[in-house]
Amino acid sequence: MNSVIPLDSTDWAILRELQDDARTPVRALGEAVGLSPSAAAERKRRLEEAGVIGGYRAVVDPAAVGLTVQAVARVNIPGARYDRINALLPELPEVYQCFRVAGDECYVLLIRCHSVEHLDRVAQTLATTGHVTMNVVYETVVDARPVEAIPPA
Repeated sequence: MNSVIPLDSTDWAILRELQDDARTPVRALGEAVGLSPSAAAERKRRLEEAGVIGGYRAVVDPAAVGLTVQAVARVNIPGARYDRINALLPELPEVYQCFRVAGDECYVLLIRCHSVEHLDRVAQTLATTGHVTMNVVYETVVDARPVEAIPPA
């Protein structure tokens, strides 16, 4: 388990800025959070070294590259035999996120495809591992939210 890194309000402000635009120049980052550029750079470096910032990446619009059909798949695997699905998942680029969960299903997968026919092929492939329930996404109501400071319950 990762250890929790204590963050102050300035650290959280830096994280908000970088999650909004990871390419924010250090000078602009400092201005946004009330620090000098050198202090902002040092805070950013400390957050990176501590593993709070795990990397930077481009955000690609799935629809702009033809992946217009999204779905949520739930897979129930009899006898908890996960080897087959664990071996299959790296071969399915359509699965962009996967969770092994407790409850009625064993896995919950988020899927992007070019068409309903494409989604059907992915569903048939997943069905070789267990029972699959598929829901097509009509609308994304809340997209991947940035990580924010949330007080403990």
